[in-house]
Amino acid sequence: MEKTVKRLKAVRLTIEEMLALARKAGLTYGVVYRVQVIHRDKFGYRDVAEKLPVDEDAVFQVASLTKNMVASAVGVLVNEGKICWDTPIKNLLPEWNIWDTTVHNLTTISDCLTRQTGLQMNNYWLQSKNNIVVPREDSMELINGLKPVKPFRGQFQYNNMDYRIAGHAWLKAAKHQFENYESTTPDLPLKQVAHILSSQIPIQSPSYHEISYGLGFARTQPPGPTGAKSAPSQLTVYHPGSHPGVLAALNLISESQIGLVILSNTLALVDIADWVGQLLIETVLDIPEKNDYLQITKDTVARALSWFSLMYKKLRENRQSHPPQRLEEYIGVYWNAVGTVHIDVCLTEGRLNTILQGLPDKV
Repeated sequence: MEKTVKRLKAVRLTIEEMLALARKAGLTYGVVYRVQVIHRDKFGYRDVAEKLPVDEDAVFQVASLTKNMVASAVGVLVNEGKICWDTPIKNLLPEWNIWDTTVHNLTTISDCLTRQTGLQMNNYWLQSKNNIVVPREDSMELINGLKPVKPFRGQFQYNNMDYRIAGHAWLKAAKHQFENYESTTPDLPLKQVAHILSSQIPIQSPSYHEISYGLGFARTQPPGPTGAKSAPSQLTVYHPGSHPGVLAALNLISESQIGLVILSNTLALVDIADWVGQLLIETVLDIPEKNDYLQITKDTVARALSWFSLMYKKLRENRQSHPPQRLEEYIGVYWNAVGTVHIDVCLTEGRLNTILQGLPDKV
């Protein structure tokens, strides 16, 4: 492992340049080999205004890396016989009253964890500044108002709402089991691992190798079109994370028994957590034909920055000089169909403003 650690230390300057190009405030990563942390590093600031560097006590959000945590928590209950992977949601949640009868009657926990419900994803669920837009006690009403947009169990469709449903079902089945924040299986907290990591549904992608989704994890096999091009084929289990103020990545290389976690505190110009993760994979595996991730970062950042001028140009070209109605006609409170989310439209100093859920920092 000494050679591996030496290679990891050697790419630090490259990572620093990548972070600067992507306008990333802070990032940290860790590398695990056979359940032992062999290397970790940290970059940038945890607080830019105060010039506080990222240190061992810095707290990072993990965003969608919680997907595998939800699946693992369900696995504990399955192992204890309290629920099954194919337990219908309606058997656990009496408040599950979604209007589509097929989805209502047949949806199981596995359908939610593998994203096969076909339900729409409402983008207002994800918001910045860590505000809870819809409290947990109201979220089932929001969920029950969702409509199918894809055939039930017809394909993989990324949707955070599916995991909200699974979370409600898990909470009801667990009852008060985890209220003390301690594991009920302290010696080996992860259960049903083989099932959680197994392939459940293909992800549409132009690849000769496997690209599928398990339960809270995606699966792929290098070499890929952009990463680990000269690597021997071995299963890689991964998941990205993205949210306002965070980019994250988790990579597990099964045969090599290597794990990498990359956490950051900025929604950068490009998915730099993913680029850094791929760079680290190639470094750990010592792949002969390596990608130039610094150049890839330069190219993708330039492309991302070009979008702003193009968007501005299109908006200016298609902008009408006068609104179709008087501005006063737009003032009001606009609710979604089930009455859980509202947008206030108000007129201030001759300009229309929108406020989500009445939150002052959502203007």
